[in-house]
Amino acid sequence: MIKRPKLPLIATISFLVGFLVLLIWFNSVRNVIAEYRIMSITRQAAINNDLLDNLLQAGQNLSFERGRTNVLLNNPESASAQNIEFIQQRRKAVAEFLEQTMHSEQFGLSDEAITLRYDYATLKNLRNDVDKALALPKTERDPALIYRWYDTVTQMLADIGTLALADTIEQTETIGQYTLLNRIKIYAFDFRTTVGTESSRTAEILSANRPMTPEETERLQNLRGQVTAIWKALSRETSLSENTGIKPAMHVVEREIFEIYRPIQNAVLDAIKNGRESPYELQKVLQASVPALDSIGKLLEAMTTETTRQILEAQAQARFSFSASIIEAILSLGIGLFALALFITKLLIPLQKISTQLERLSAGNLEVTLEDAQSGRTDEISRTWAALQTFRESLIERQKLEARLRALGNLDGLTDIPNRRALDEALETEWRRERRSNETIGLAMIDVDFFKKYNDRYGHIAGDECLKKVAAALREGAQRAGDFAGRYGGEEFLAILPGLSTGEAVAWAERLRTAVEGACIPHEDSQTGCVTVSIGVSSLTPTAAGTMLELIRLADEALYRAKANGRNRVEPAPAH
Repeated sequence: MIKRPKLPLIATISFLVGFLVLLIWFNSVRNVIAEYRIMSITRQAAINNDLLDNLLQAGQNLSFERGRTNVLLNNPESASAQNIEFIQQRRKAVAEFLEQTMHSEQFGLSDEAITLRYDYATLKNLRNDVDKALALPKTERDPALIYRWYDTVTQMLADIGTLALADTIEQTETIGQYTLLNRIKIYAFDFRTTVGTESSRTAEILSANRPMTPEETERLQNLRGQVTAIWKALSRETSLSENTGIKPAMHVVEREIFEIYRPIQNAVLDAIKNGRESPYELQKVLQASVPALDSIGKLLEAMTTETTRQILEAQAQARFSFSASIIEAILSLGIGLFALALFITKLLIPLQKISTQLERLSAGNLEVTLEDAQSGRTDEISRTWAALQTFRESLIERQKLEARLRALGNLDGLTDIPNRRALDEALETEWRRERRSNETIGLAMIDVDFFKKYNDRYGHIAGDECLKKVAAALREGAQRAGDFAGRYGGEEFLAILPGLSTGEAVAWAERLRTAVEGACIPHEDSQTGCVTVSIGVSSLTPTAAGTMLELIRLADEALYRAKANGRNRVEPAPAH
């Protein structure tokens, strides 16, 4: 009785296929997680983008407030209603952008955020003192207030820039040129702050109506150097951008600042430096500085528009990819489970049934009726089942034939394989069966090469042993259901090969020839030094008009050609 393995094959294969399905589904889940992370990144990028834009808008308006307030504090007269209204508008804009940002959950509790909160609280308290001072003439103002105001606002602008830079560093590189554009924003903000400082210093000197000190001259030169350096860096970064709206905005900034405002500023500074009256009044200089500084704001707006567009596109793509990955995960799981169920029910279970029937047959239970569980199928399993039925029938026929052989003494006394009479009967039986089923029948005629010389050199006893070994190789080769091999006479053997075409019979014969040669029975008179065989092969489809003698004749002629062509070879009969 065959001992079954501890873990049945069906369970092992089911586990492996199920594990493969799980791996595929796990990979789909990983894709879902990855797409969700990308979607989260784009969502956070949108939040950070709004935070950054609000900070820069607040900083831009605060720069305007700083510059105009600084000028008015240096003006001998009290501030006009027009200038007060300008300052109030800028304060309102600062409050709108900055307070909205500070009250959001994304503003955080970083050191930069805490510092900016402190700066803004200080600024609001300082504004009260500034408002009181602007209502008075310069002679009644606190001289230290000018420096307190300028230093406080300048520090706050620097802290806004630091926080904006920290927010930019954390951005992702996966959204187009998002990081590059935010870097350009920071450069533009620094440029706006530095130009605003230079403009404020110029207006301050003009408002004070006095010559420039050497310290003021050096400070302005340093500011202009910073403006030039930042402008070069800004131009270099914008040249890397693929956005078509940024370069025109840069041209506007260049024209407004370097071609319109800078000549006015140069004329004013040259007059003050040489003790002449300024060719432009303070109000004219202030009016010229506003469009110049506003052009930088429009540059920031152009970049904000582009970053917002890129984020919206990235969010849409991320949502689509996330949804697609979820669908993919569901489909992969569903298809995988369906394939697993199909694999088990349509392949493994039928194979298990076939295995059970084979075990019954191998146990010698040929009388058992095979259960036909594959009715209606036309696939490989059904053909395997049909082959199993044929195999069972062949075993029964073979068992009956062997019984007859034993009863009639049809075994060769020397080699213990069927003799000539058994071969004739088997060939006649197979011929009739194949004629009914219209199947081909192959025949292989085998002859031991130089056998007479073998007997002459080694003696007849050794010759008998040689024939036994060749017969054993022949018996080993004829293992298919229906194969029948025996000793035809002397050193000749015959193998009946049902269902084989000429090509298939040649392949079978070649394996037999190789097996005999591989056994290397010593034969000094042979070309190879070992016993070899020559084989002639024929194959016919039996007909009513044909006879099995024709099949034997063709195999015999093929054997003759094999011996004539040098022996130790297989020769097929010509197509017939």
